[in-house]
Amino acid sequence: MTCAPGTDALAERYDAMWAEAAPLVRAGGAALDPWLARPAGDARRGVTLLARPARSVAAALTAFLGWLRALEPAQYYQPEAELHHTVLSLFTATADYAPHLEHLPAYRAAVADAIAEVPPFTIAVSGVTLAPGAVLAQGFPQDGTLAAVRERLRAALGARGLGGALDRRYRLETAHMTLVRFASPLRDAARFVDAVAAARATDFGASEVDGLELVLGDWYHTAAHERELARYRLDGARPRAT
Repeated sequence: MTCAPGTDALAERYDAMWAEAAPLVRAGGAALDPWLARPAGDARRGVTLLARPARSVAAALTAFLGWLRALEPAQYYQPEAELHHTVLSLFTATADYAPHLEHLPAYRAAVADAIAEVPPFTIAVSGVTLAPGAVLAQGFPQDGTLAAVRERLRAALGARGLGGALDRRYRLETAHMTLVRFASPLRDAARFVDAVAAARATDFGASEVDGLELVLGDWYHTAAHERELARYRLDGARPRAT
């Protein structure tokens, strides 16, 4: 993996997540997502700017998920077509999302301003880590473009009075992808953690991000519940929304 500014700090962040969550999950303390048992009742929706991984990266991650699924079939595995890097959640998925949707033109304008003249950038996916409720792929931006876009977007939203819903759970600074969510107690937690540990240093490839999608979707970005609001091409020129 090519070294880039901030790579060491990001690796330390992922390592810290592993050090905290792996013993917890191994001991049977995985945090279960209650909505996965009753998806029909989940009315939460949010608006997110996201980037899709390259097909080769998505395929490599899906092969890894097939290995994990053979061990623990009852968990939620992100489908290949739904894998994504979150650039920024403009507002976190909530059941009370209707008032936010009244501002969709302003959201679109904020994104267009934030990514004006932004060139394509690369995210390398190297290794996996754990959170109490999920398995994550470790994303490493290869320059400062993603961080700059996030800051510009926060500023553009704030200038339009739309910054109040940002970063409510945590301030997003990583470039991870969620791969697995825990839906039920693990049958053999120690074996599962060992399987994830075996991929801690796996190189899944890299994606050149030359376009971003603004979507309205559910918590999991399920394709059936996702609506594309705009698509932006990164070419170093003024972006065009479609």
